[in-house]
Amino acid sequence: MFFSYNKTINFSPKLKFLMKNLINIAIVEKNVFYRESLRTILSQIPDFRIISDTESYSDLMKISLAAKVDLVLLDEELTDSKCIQEIKNYFAKLNDVKILALSDHNNECFQKEIIQNGVDDIIQKHFSKKKIEEKIRSLITTK
Repeated sequence: MFFSYNKTINFSPKLKFLMKNLINIAIVEKNVFYRESLRTILSQIPDFRIISDTESYSDLMKISLAAKVDLVLLDEELTDSKCIQEIKNYFAKLNDVKILALSDHNNECFQKEIIQNGVDDIIQKHFSKKKIEEKIRSLITTK
């Protein structure tokens, strides 16, 4: 016996909002463990979508501009001003990409230098899921 089921699926308002407002994230981290951990943690957050994860910013430049990256999580070892400017210029064609540096230590001078180079904010690599989610949302909602 064949049944035909023609019912329209009604998504909740919250789910509709999340589907329209995904935060597209690219991870650039040299350490495979951190990179995979970030991917696992961030993939659990419904409105976060991992577009790319790579170990170098030159690999990041190979992804399509159609990906519309909103945020780049960038290993602190890759935060020289040339790298940051290339990332910002590359994605500026479509949107204002935010860069969140992933740091191993609390060296205040180094952190000031990173911010001066164009990073939008810094987070320590030893973070909780809640902390990184809050940091990302805060960056995305500020213009």
